[in-house]
Amino acid sequence: MMASIFVLTFVDRSFAPILPLYLAREGRGVEQVVLLSGVLFSLAAAGAVAGNQTCEWLLRRAAASKVIAGGSGAATAGLLWFLSTSNDAVMAPRSCCSAAGAGAAITAAYTAGGRVVPASMHATGFGFLTGSSLAGLAISPVLAGLLSRSRLLAVFAVDLVLLAAIAAVTFRRERL
Repeated sequence: MMASIFVLTFVDRSFAPILPLYLAREGRGVEQVVLLSGVLFSLAAAGAVAGNQTCEWLLRRAAASKVIAGGSGAATAGLLWFLSTSNDAVMAPRSCCSAAGAGAAITAAYTAGGRVVPASMHATGFGFLTGSSLAGLAISPVLAGLLSRSRLLAVFAVDLVLLAAIAAVTFRRERL
């Protein structure tokens, strides 16, 4: 679960330094980049909230491993969908879709982690889970910046591979 939380946070936070550069590369002016970046980040946050809130309903119907796999798969599909166009109106729902998948997956990962940690160790267990999230949060922008120096799309490629890997690995798990 720590790996899932790390990867999901890592991918989520890689967009902050890259999205404005990506939008500028697509030919938008500075004012458009600033506005569109803000709108896309806000919609992604709303999508993550929707995924988080939907997670409880999903966990009543499927094992946490399946919710993590499905959410990671949805985030992968949303990111691919996002990268397939430069149309502002189409980018918005795609950003929301990707974030909703990630929001459901990370919530399910915390839930699964809480289920396997004995009650007497919950504080320690959640400390480790949160630590993995914070590590992803801290490392991601630096690595995204370094990757973008060679090729901007390399950041998205790494994100896609990581999301697909988490989806595949957790889907194979029997029950969490």
